[in-house]
Amino acid sequence: SSGINAEYGGSYQRKNIVHKIVALASTEASQSPKITTKREIALKWTAGVCKVLEQQQVKEILPVMLTVVQREMQNTDCAEISSLACEVMDYLRTRYGKDTLSVMLVAAGRLLAEKRSKRKREAAITAIADPAAHAKKKLRANVVKKEKRKEKVKLLKAKQYKKA
Repeated sequence: SSGINAEYGGSYQRKNIVHKIVALASTEASQSPKITTKREIALKWTAGVCKVLEQQQVKEILPVMLTVVQREMQNTDCAEISSLACEVMDYLRTRYGKDTLSVMLVAAGRLLAEKRSKRKREAAITAIADPAAHAKKKLRANVVKKEKRKEKVKLLKAKQYKKA
């Protein structure tokens, strides 16, 4: 235990590393969903960290790491990464037990809900504080939505012509 703390720099540094890895995996999932390298590494790293650290040390950071595992378990785009996430979850279930893992999953869900509500609250505050900027942001979002809709129609038409 003391060797691990010295190696990772203690609890604070461990949390920072976890947050950075989760951020890398989340960024990859949102910006380039076809590429799975960082998410795969994050899942394997999660299992490795849980294997090396003691249960008390993992309790602090596992809810944050579980967000990646949960998201990738629900991923239907890539069967390989989804099965890896299921393997990691099975490993965590055998290592910590169903009860402990369910408590950590609830904590992970709570973290996500808090983030969402914080973003909503900040958006509402900016809408009140600076209505012009808020309107500009909404217009920009609508333009992007319109462009994506046009791209989708083009793709559907292209597929339709290929069939005929």
